[in-house]
Amino acid sequence: MLSLNLRITLSLALLALPACPTGEKVGENPTQSSDGSESSSGTTTAGPTTTEPTTTDGADATTTESSGSTGPGEPGSTTIMGGGPPSECGPPCAETWTHVGDIDIDSALSTDEYACMTRVVGDIHIRNVDQQQLSGLRNLVSVEGILYISPSDTLTDLSPFSCVEEAAEILLSSLFALDDLSGLSALRRTERFHMSGTAATKVPSFSPEFSGLKEVTIGYHEALVDLAGMDNWKADESGVQVDIRYSPSLTSVAGLQPLLASSPMPLTRITLADLPALASLAGLEGLTELLALELRDLPLIKDLAPLGQLKTIGTLDLSGMPLVEDLQPLSQLETAERLTLGFCPADGAPDGVNGMDGITSLAGLSALATLGEFGAYDNEKLATLAGADNLTNITDGWAELDNPALAPATVAAFAAQVGQDACSSSNPGCVCYIDDTVETGGV
Repeated sequence: MLSLNLRITLSLALLALPACPTGEKVGENPTQSSDGSESSSGTTTAGPTTTEPTTTDGADATTTESSGSTGPGEPGSTTIMGGGPPSECGPPCAETWTHVGDIDIDSALSTDEYACMTRVVGDIHIRNVDQQQLSGLRNLVSVEGILYISPSDTLTDLSPFSCVEEAAEILLSSLFALDDLSGLSALRRTERFHMSGTAATKVPSFSPEFSGLKEVTIGYHEALVDLAGMDNWKADESGVQVDIRYSPSLTSVAGLQPLLASSPMPLTRITLADLPALASLAGLEGLTELLALELRDLPLIKDLAPLGQLKTIGTLDLSGMPLVEDLQPLSQLETAERLTLGFCPADGAPDGVNGMDGITSLAGLSALATLGEFGAYDNEKLATLAGADNLTNITDGWAELDNPALAPATVAAFAAQVGQDACSSSNPGCVCYIDDTVETGGV
């Protein structure tokens, strides 16, 4: 199995963003200089040249051409809009301003020039800094793009962002000294929150008024023990996608319950994977409909009891839970577009991930009457496919592979029950359902 640090390195390498230009603050009432560039009284703008100012919603604005780019290979400009109200959070500023464009901050740059900036219409990418260097961002309230902080070996807390109330997306990655996330306590809205490779023992608590979360990804945390900080996280009306994985100290996901309860079902996707210390699925109670649920490589899980009210699901993928001995907690499940027991070996199962080695039959699926796809892979003790007595048809096909206790006669009996033979092992696209064709909507 890949080491945790190596997996962090590989996964986070994909998150790197191109360098973005920074803009200089230009005060209001710009005047024309003798060389044709714009400048403000008492303010010197270094680097970019200034073009014709524009006005937006009555505020003075200046557009400056940047020597960099706002996107990969695309020349761009940065607009500064001054004349904002006095600051209400952070260091006092008699007048605040908005930066329109992306900002790139690294260890060689100071943030002092942004001391009275409250809003960024664009992305902020911060690299290799500590909280002292970020002190110039203490008036920041709104980021209408991505707030991306990665990487840093010295950043220990997020106090410079204690005034931030909204960001379209927040991405915290490869921050190996970051153990205090309380600086995000004023956050009222973000659509996507990604947190990986930090030293945090818990997730941040947001504002009591927080809402609008569409996607949360938490993984690669050595010290994270629970998700208690999620108590006031609330999903967007379109639903939420939750992915929790690769956290060896995580013992509880009970903190998920309020977030999941706030999400309109069935527009919810949940993945819990590679959590060797997780001993209970408490936190998943009360779910009756889901878009998708993947439970993978959870070796201490003994039962699926919290799923006892589940009736309808798009895809249900179960693997790597050897202590689960039966499917009785799924006795209310009536409809599934896809159900798999075990991780298909022909699809390249991750190291250490195998089937549901404690399962001996399909007993517990007595209410299941509608199923699109079914797969049983690498289940050591699975001796019969009996138990789903109301299942008389699988609409899109089924497969079984590497189940050593499953006799041919038992396979034939199930084929007769559902009215079709299993997929041929020579057809991996069918056997493993690697081209998830089920149209169940999305988040």
